[in-house]
Formats: sequence, structure tokens, C-alpha cells
Amino acid sequence: MANTAANSALTTDFNVTPYYDDYDEENNYYRVLYKPGFAVQARELTQMQTILQKQIDRFGKHVFRDGSIVLPGQFGIEKDVDYIKVKDEDDTGAPANLSLFLNKDIYSVTNNVEAYVIEILPGSENSVDGNYKTLFIRYKSSSPSNTSIVKFNASEVLSTNTGQKLVAIDTAPTGLGSRFIIREGVIFAKGHFLRFNEQSIVLSRYGTNPSSVKALSLLKVIS
Repeated sequence: MANTAANSALTTDFNVTPYYDDYDEENNYYRVLYKPGFAVQARELTQMQTILQKQIDRFGKHVFRDGSIVLPGQFGIEKDVDYIKVKDEDDTGAPANLSLFLNKDIYSVTNNVEAYVIEILPGSENSVDGNYKTLFIRYKSSSPSNTSIVKFNASEVLSTNTGQKLVAIDTAPTGLGSRFIIREGVIFAKGHFLRFNEQSIVLSRYGTNPSSVKALSLLKVIS
């Protein structure tokens, strides 16, 4: 996960107006001292940050490779993620907007099976590759009236508590896919310890035998 040499340092020049950060490590200055009763210049405050950042950079490079994940950021492959394929239009005939359902609870209007949406992928009922609009979900509860019904069914209307609705496709709407996840963490890159959010990528939309190529692409984005 190491970055290339060309990407290992920030190249922004702060020695310009209005910052005037003319820090030069060859001068071997390690502190900026302030006198009571004298005005503090923006240049001094900016240069103090650069001095401290240089110390962090030196320590970081001694301990870590550029691009190393420092805190959590565990990798994980989920090879059994439930999905539901939905129609291009909602129950009113309006275009389905999947973004309204991301990170939301959804339930079947018919039998109240409930799930949480963790990922969405675009698609179309008319796509040549067979990729429908798809929600990746985690089921939360079965039907209260019939506990043997644990998943959404074909042609069901799916709703959120705020009223948005989708319609499952008519044939084989559910199944298992797979995705790659990197949990929230901290990476050492370009002399800084940088926080990154949890990120994921679908490896196999409708299958449990994923390729590693997409996972590698996500690692490159983070590093």
C-alpha cells in the first residue's frame, strides 16, 4: 500500500501571501518564542505549525511506511450480503430514487419483514448485463404474523418510515452478493496521520465468488 515517491510529500507552497511560511529545516529552528506585550504575526503562527509538523513527519517516517494504515482500518470481505433487486419505477410510476434509501430501514408493506440498507447500486430493468437497481441489505426481523417469512418477496412494495417506496422485481428478486470493506481508521501519508471513513465496494453484485481486482482498487484510493 505504499505510495509512489511522487505522491509522498505535499507540494503546496505556503511561502506566499498571506502566509509567508519561510521555514527552512536547514536553519535547525525547533521553537518560535513569543514576547509578552508584542503582537504575534500570522507568519510566526504558521511557521510554528510547520516546525511541529516536520517533527511529526520525521517520527512517522521512522516508524511507518508512507501509506501504512496506523489505526484500525481492518479489511473484511462479506461473501453473503443479501440483496433485493427493484424496478425502475416506484409504486406510483415515478422513477425510483435509490439514494433516498441508503442507510435507512425498509420494510415490506405486505408482511412487515424489515431490513437495513447498507449499499445501493444503479441499474435498469432493460440493461444488457442484467444489472438491476439493487439494494444491499441486512435483514432485521421476519414477518410478525408469519415468522417463516424472513426475506422480501417478488413484486412486494418496500417502504421507509418516511414514506419513500420501491417495488421488488417480479422474478427472483433476492439473493447473495459480496463486498469488500475497510473500517474507519488512520493512515500515515505525506507526513500526516490522516483519518479516513469506513469505505466499501461491491465485489460481486449477484454472487459469492468475488474477484480481488475491485478490492485492490479501493485500497489504492485510500492509500
